Amino acid sequence: MQERLWPELQAVATAHERWQFAGLTKSAEALHKLAVGEGEVPASGADARLLESRLLVRAEPFHTEAGHHEKRLECWEHWAQRIGFADRALPPVAASKAAFERIYPTAKWLWRSRRGRSSA
Repeated sequence: MQERLWPELQAVATAHERWQFAGLTKSAEALHKLAVGEGEVPASGADARLLESRLLVRAEPFHTEAGHHEKRLECWEHWAQRIGFADRALPPVAASKAAFERIYPTAKWLWRSRRGRSSA
């Protein structure tokens, strides 16, 4: 992701909209709560992928000491603090979504409804 789009990414990711939480498993909800509470946690599997796909966490792959593939899930607030981005004003969520849709018009955005309208 280009750094110039970080404000839009953070705006969408931290909006806590219905599309982000709809249908999460109890274990995914628990993992999200843990990531928010701890700032970042190592994880792997379906729950980690689900949270990443819903933009509920930032995920970075890494290899464990045992050589396994895992991801480091980081809550967006922790990420913003870590990179010195926490105090920046964010653009409106709707404008941020529209920016991504203009840049990547063929992407299958999860916030889009089946009829092509944004869903909150």
